[in-house]
Amino acid sequence: MMRGHIWPTFLIALAIYSPASAATLTEVVSANRTSVIYVKVQKVVENTGAVTEQSGTGFIVNNEGFVITAHHVISGGPGIQIDIMGATGSSAAQLEPMEVIAENSNFDVAILRFKNSASPRRPVSLGDPWKLGAGDTIYALGYPSNEEWFHTDGKLAGRGQKGSWSTTAVLNPGMSGGPIFNTRGEVVAMVWGGVATPGIAGINRILPVNLMADMLKYAGAVARVQPADTPAIPIEGIEVGYRLDRVQESYNGMSPTTRTYSNRFQAR
Repeated sequence: MMRGHIWPTFLIALAIYSPASAATLTEVVSANRTSVIYVKVQKVVENTGAVTEQSGTGFIVNNEGFVITAHHVISGGPGIQIDIMGATGSSAAQLEPMEVIAENSNFDVAILRFKNSASPRRPVSLGDPWKLGAGDTIYALGYPSNEEWFHTDGKLAGRGQKGSWSTTAVLNPGMSGGPIFNTRGEVVAMVWGGVATPGIAGINRILPVNLMADMLKYAGAVARVQPADTPAIPIEGIEVGYRLDRVQESYNGMSPTTRTYSNRFQAR
C-alpha cells in the first residue's frame, strides 16, 4: 500500500477568552484538540487496482459532526476514492467512518461528516478574519506527515491568491485543511498549502473563513456554532452560482462517496 500527502502549490473553540488577555498556544490546544480531526483517505488506482493512502487535517464545525477540510485532501492524487476515516485529537486515535457531503474545488474546501451522528462532537468557534492584520499572531494545529500531533504559532505576513493570506507559521504536508486560530481561540482560516516555486521557500497560504461562508452555511455550521448575538461572518466576494452533483463513477461495484458543491466567487 502506498502512502502520501497531497500538498498544493500555491484554520472554533468552546472556551471564551478575555479580549484583554490573549490566549496562549497551550491554552488554544487544550481547548480545541478534540475538535481537530485527522483525515485518512484510501483510493484505488483504476488501471492497477493498487490501494493508496493520503491524509490531512480537518476541524469540527457543528454538533452533528460536520468537518471542514481542504478539497485536495480527499480528491488529490490518482485513483477513485473508496474510504474516508477520521480520528479525533490524535492520528493514533480510533478511526471512524466519514462521508463527503460537499466539495468546492474553486476555493479548495470540502465538507465531511462522521457517519456516527449519535456520538457527541465538540465544534470549534469561528472568528472574523478581517479583524486581524499583518504581523498578528496565529496558531496552527494539525497532523503533518506521520506525526501523531503538531501545533505551532506564526504571524500573518500578507495577501496571496484568491483572497488567501501568507503566514510565517510552519505548515507541512498533512496539515492541509487544518484550523488556524486567532489569540481569542477562534478559527479564522484554514490551512491551504505551501508555495512550491524554485528559489522561494517559507511561504505558506491559509484561506480566511469568510471565503468558506457558503460552505459553512450549507453545512448549517454558522447558525449552530455562533452565539445568537454574534454578527454573521461577512463574505468577501460575490456569489455567482452553484451546482450540486455526483462526480465519481463506481469501481468494481463500489458506490461513489463524493458529491460536488461548486460555488464561484468574483473577489472584490
